[in-house]
Order: sequence, then C-alpha cells, then structure tokens
Amino acid sequence: LEEAAVREELQALLRVRPFLLVMWVMDPQGRIVFHSRDGRAGVDLSDRPYFRHHLGHGGEHFDLGEPLQSRITGAWMLPATKAWRDADGKLLGVVVAALDPRHFDHVWRSDEPGRDSFIALLRHDGTMLMRSPFLQGAMGRTFAGSPAMTAVARGVPDGVVRGTSPVDGVERLIAFRVLAGDAPLVVAAGQSVPQVLAPWRHIVGVVVLGWTLCSLGLVGLAAWLIGEWTARQASETRYRQLFEAYPDPMAVFDRDTLRYLAVNDAMVRQYGWSREEFLTMSPSDIRVPETLPLLTAALADAAPGSRRATLGGRHRRKDGSILDIEVSLAEIEFSGKQEVLAIARDVTERRLAEQAQRAAEDRLRQSQKMEAVGQLTGGVAHDFNNILMVMMANTDALEEDYELQPGVRDHVANIAKQTRRAADLTRQLLAFSRKQPLRPQVTDINDLVVATGRLLRRTLGAQVEIDSVLADALCPVSVDRTQLETALVNLCLNARDAMPGGGRLLLETRRVMVGEAEAARFEGARPGEHAMLSVTDSGEGITAENLEKVFEPFFTTKEVGRGTGLGLSMVYGFIQQSNGHIRIESAPGRGTTVSLYLPRTEEPVAAVPPQAAVPGGQERLLVVEDDPKVRGVVVSQLKGLGYDVTEAADGAAGLAALEAAAEGMEPMFDLLLTDVIMPGAMNGKALADEAARRWPQMKRVFMSGYTEDAIVHQGRLEPGVLLLSKPFRRADLAQMVRQALDGQALDGTSSS
Repeated sequence: LEEAAVREELQALLRVRPFLLVMWVMDPQGRIVFHSRDGRAGVDLSDRPYFRHHLGHGGEHFDLGEPLQSRITGAWMLPATKAWRDADGKLLGVVVAALDPRHFDHVWRSDEPGRDSFIALLRHDGTMLMRSPFLQGAMGRTFAGSPAMTAVARGVPDGVVRGTSPVDGVERLIAFRVLAGDAPLVVAAGQSVPQVLAPWRHIVGVVVLGWTLCSLGLVGLAAWLIGEWTARQASETRYRQLFEAYPDPMAVFDRDTLRYLAVNDAMVRQYGWSREEFLTMSPSDIRVPETLPLLTAALADAAPGSRRATLGGRHRRKDGSILDIEVSLAEIEFSGKQEVLAIARDVTERRLAEQAQRAAEDRLRQSQKMEAVGQLTGGVAHDFNNILMVMMANTDALEEDYELQPGVRDHVANIAKQTRRAADLTRQLLAFSRKQPLRPQVTDINDLVVATGRLLRRTLGAQVEIDSVLADALCPVSVDRTQLETALVNLCLNARDAMPGGGRLLLETRRVMVGEAEAARFEGARPGEHAMLSVTDSGEGITAENLEKVFEPFFTTKEVGRGTGLGLSMVYGFIQQSNGHIRIESAPGRGTTVSLYLPRTEEPVAAVPPQAAVPGGQERLLVVEDDPKVRGVVVSQLKGLGYDVTEAADGAAGLAALEAAAEGMEPMFDLLLTDVIMPGAMNGKALADEAARRWPQMKRVFMSGYTEDAIVHQGRLEPGVLLLSKPFRRADLAQMVRQALDGQALDGTSSS
C-alpha cells in the first residue's frame, strides 16, 4: 500500500466524523506506519499505554484508553484502539483513532452552563474520560473514591448521591448510571446544591405576585403568571420528590422558633420519630445536651442573608442510641420566609474508623519503638553472651576444681551470682525482643500452675496469701513450658512488690473464647478458643499514665536497685512470640490483674520427662567456635567430662577437620558442637547441614547467644534441633551432649 493513498483514506474517514482528531496505524513494534497527517510515519509510540495494553492482552477487542496529551500538538485526545492478530494470536498491528474530548461540549452541553453543572463519562474504575464543560485538571484523573463511583463499586447500577468535588470544591447532587457494554462506562450529571434548591425560593414569590397583579386588573399578565406558576409547580413537585428521595436526612426548620417545618423520609427512617412527631419538635430535641452550644453558635454566626454553615455533633435516636453526625445548614425560602435547611450525614462509622486508625497508628508507633529496642538487643547479645560464657565457665571451674579459702570462695560465689544475673537480664531482653528460640510443647496450664505454686509459696513468703481457681477441662496450649513458668514467677514477684505489707494473690485459669472485636483491640491477638492464665493482687494498683508504659523495657516504678524494668517486657515479648496476647487491668488502690491468653492446640499433652543427672563419656567430639576464649572454656569442660575433643576456629576449619577424619587420617567424630553465628562464608548452620548430608550418623548440637533466625523459624526451633543458649553452665553442656549422643531430644523423642 502507498502511504499517500492510505493517508487520503484516513482523511476521508475524519471528514465525516467530526468527533475524531486524527487516525494512524502502528506496526507490532509500536512505530507509526500510516497517519492521517503527513510526516508522521516512523514515529515511535511503543511507550504509549494504549499500545502496551495490547502487548499484554490477547484477542482483537476494542479498547478505550485513558485521556492523554499529544506530544506534537499538546491537544488532549482519547485513544480508541483495536488490535489485529494472525491465526496464532500474534500481534500484527494496532489501529488508533484519537477522539476529541472537547467535541462533547457541543453534544453534551449542560442545561445551565456556568452554574456549576456538568456531565461526565467515566470508566468503571473511576477514570475521567470526557467532561462537559471541558476541565483540563479532571482529564485522566481517577475518582474511584467519589460517592458515585463508590456506589458503582458496590453494584448499584444508578442513583443520586451528594458529594464535594476534589477538582473545584463545589458540593453537588450527582445522578449516575452504569452503561451496558463490553467496556463498562458510567455517565454522571451533577448540579450544585444551591442550584438544586434555587427553585424553592422563587415559587412562592411567583404565586404572590400573580395574585397581586390579578387584583390590579392585569388579567392577561396574571394568566401568564398562572401558567408560569403551573410550570414552577411541576418543578416544585420534582424537587419535592428529590427532597423525599435524598439518601441523607433533610429537614427545614424555622429560624426563630427552631420548629421543624418539613422532614424527608430518610429523616424518619434514621431517627425513628414519625413525620407528625417531628413537626412538634425542634433540632434541640434530637441533639445531645453537650452539643447544643454548637447549634446555637452556628445559627448566631449564620446571620440572615448568609448562605451556609457546617457543624458536627451528636444526635439521639428515638430508641436512645447515639449517632455522630455532620450537619450542613443552608438558608432557603420556604412558605414565603427565609428558613433553614439542614442536611445531616451519619459519620458514626467514619469516626469509628478514624478512631481505629489512630489506635492502629499508636500501636504501630509502639511496635516500632519496641522493635528498635529489640534490634539493639540482638546486636549486642551475641558478643555479650560470649563474654558471660567465659566468666561463668571460669567461676564454675574455681568453685568445683580448686581448694579455696572461705573468704576467696565467698568472693567467687558472688562473682558467679552476678554473672548469672547478667545472663538472666540478657535472656529477658531477648525475650522482650522476641528473639529467643522457643521449644514449644503441648502443655496443660493447670498442671504448670500447681507445680509452680509450690515454688511460689517459698519465694513470696508467708505474708502473701496465695489462692488459685483452676478451670475444669482447660484447653491445651503449645508453649515453651520453661519460659511460661519464668513468666508466671515474674508476674508473682511483681505482685508481691506491689503488696509491701502483704496481701492476697489469686492465680486463675479459664477457658475463654476471643471474638473478632476483642482480638482487634490487642496487638497479636487472634479470634478463637484460648486458655487464660491470670495473676491478680490486692496491691497498690497502677495509675492510668503508668499503665500505658508497663510493657516498655526498663520502665519501672520501683525505687533504684529494686528492679530492672524487664520483667513485664519479657512476659510481653514471650507471649507475643507464642502467638498469644496479654491484657492488664489496674487502678490505684484496686490492685492489678495481668491475664495471659494462649490459643488452643489440638495436639495431645506430652508428659514432662524427669531431668536426671547426666554423666560424661569418652566419645570423640569436634567443637567449632570463632571466639577463642569461649572455645577454650568449652573444650576444657568437655575434656574434664572425659571426652576426646578437637577444636576448630571457623566453619571452613571445621569442615576440613571432618574431611580429614573421613579420609582416615584421624578417628571419625561422634558429635559436632558448633556455634551458629561465625564469620566467613560458612556459618554454623551451613556447616551442620553439610555434615548431615555427608555423615548423617554424626550427631549435631548448636550453641549460640543470638541465633538471628539461622536455626529458628517464627521464633521456634526447627524440629530435631538441639541448641545450647549462651551463656550456659558446665552441667547444661554435659546434659545436652549426653542427650545428643544417646539419641534423645529434649522432649524425650529420638533425635538425629
């Protein structure tokens, strides 16, 4: 085909279609092949959305794209496109016709131009395609959140809504309808609220003037006015129908007496009073007393002749329920007088959503603050635990292996005590930041409370009376039993400190059902059946100001030296990590209740195995640890237990030692004991995985002060993983190594 001939054909099509600006044909690469204007062939338009749309969509359907401006002329156009393809669906080209949005100012001109009226065509997603009168700021803009498009999204095919335009700020009544077709379109027409209400102001005046002229004998003119009155009466009927059909409550009341003069159907439905009852009432009858000054002030500010005012407040229904509302007041002429039109919009759901959003933002800020502390904790925990590990091993050695004078032994015992206390603080910080590895097992909380109660009676002293109320058939939960015991002890110690002169402590378990609404109030909460464990004291209670901070780390109301402020934060982090949530209730002078909620599990309750003394052994062990001091004390402790021990400084050296043993240069190892976090390309997890692949019969035990999720998923150890949490004591090391060599996991099952 010759370009000139095709261009002439395209121009002929444009001459009989004044609504089209230009037409062109594109090849599969997005370049113009033929154009209705000379000199356009070869232009690359492959980046245009209407072309890229056909690259990602099959078929040969017609498509109406988003409005855009020409790169050459700057004129606005609406691209209508159609692709053609071969029998295999391969794109052969695209035909584009550019519609002129301004042409529709001639076709769709509104009845009253210049008076805030408009007619628009939108795509089903809210994108503005055409508007009369033309408004450049609206072209291609998405109005998905407008009242009309919100109704369309809910499946409403047509209707009338009220809303304020984000483009020009004018408040309008908007009629809309969804048009049928392959590409769903929506047509919308709007008029400003004052424009809609204007006929009311003229009807009475026209009638009065007509009768006056009749009385003066101007019969001909009176007849014309009566005809005009008839037309206006028809218009009033239409606006009365609009008044009645308006979706929000509308009412007209007397400016002086405040008595209602007219109410619409929506007013009757929303508030519950009949139309006759409303006509004996005033706005002050439905407003709650504390918001009456808002109405008085609005009417005082809206002096006669002023146009409108908006105010908020709360309204009372006939059944006593309360609504949050937003009221627009406008001056209108009604029955020959200037009266007040009130349009009320129920914003209760919006206010509740705003409150929920503010609460969610507060929870997010609190969560981010606690997460920042957790990240700081994890950053220092690894090195700090290594230091404590060396200190603890040396104090154990001094206490067990040397004959010390009584005074020196006391000093060593004090050092050991403070070292263990520092280790406890580190564990509490890790618990708060949810970075401690958990070993969950199915647990009956009633059994745990009974077992822990014996310890509590000795710990809390005789001045604290302990009672317990345990629920029958309490649902089982999956939780780290040791950590839950520690959390319970921490709560009871806090309760004891809140009762310096003694008091009553109640431990209670209950089977509860957490609903959707309650779950939304607490971070981490989920709906469903839960086992609840609560600790209630009769102590001093907590002020509302301090109640908001009790779960923050290092916050404490105790005097200096009496607490670290980590007890409740540890409990909070542990319960969150265990998929539960925590609730605290308190008031000054009324004591405190802390309730732990843990979700039900369907697994059977496992028996807690007794912890017997574990001897040493003579097996061959490989210890891999990058910190030389930690490595030295661990090797020394294992050799003291009788084991044959080889050491390596990192993952690569550990793998080399394993390979040498496998090649027969040395006896093969029975167990690999490796740190998790180590420098270099191979950390402890990678080393253990390689060893398991190549020598599956060899046992593996990890040790770490901070796992960084290497062997932990969602806060829980992978199945079958054995972990020594630093800092650990010689007895813990001996027990873990023996359990691994004997093929028993911590829960009594066989391990690999």
